[in-house]
Amino acid sequence: NNSWWLFPNPASGQLNISLNFSRSADVSLYVTDILGQKVLSGAQPVQAGVSTITRDISLLPAGSYFISLSDGHTISTRRFVITR
Repeated sequence: NNSWWLFPNPASGQLNISLNFSRSADVSLYVTDILGQKVLSGAQPVQAGVSTITRDISLLPAGSYFISLSDGHTISTRRFVITR
């Protein structure tokens, strides 16, 4: 089973995505604003076990966002808030 969570939430300068994967995977992620517009995306390989991906969100305006993460088999989405 793969799991992940975000911190800090609310965030301001950077967002950390902590992952706990049972096997290595190529992870794709994208961030959408409340209107569904894609504002950030990326991909990177992740090793089995616990790891952290950090994304710079300092240029995004304050508000509510959704981040979706795909490991090639499943897609899951979490909500986060940017404050200034």
